[in-house]
Amino acid sequence: MTQQEVAGRICVPKSNISKYERGELSLPVDVLIKYAGLFHVSTDFICGLTTVSTSWNDFKILYDSYIKEMPLEQFLGLV
Repeated sequence: MTQQEVAGRICVPKSNISKYERGELSLPVDVLIKYAGLFHVSTDFICGLTTVSTSWNDFKILYDSYIKEMPLEQFLGLV
């Protein structure tokens, strides 16, 4: 996906996309959320706080679809 395509999809100027990528402009929270939605990753992943790219919603859908027989807390190792 080009910078122009990303800019169009998240409604920001293309020049800002370039500046975000080069670290010349801080990524506002609203744009961070749009990036996460566009690329189907968590905001924590974009910020480098985790190596797990799956968002909670995507994980919950996966859990509900395939692993539901086990309590979620047990699956996550919380009990």
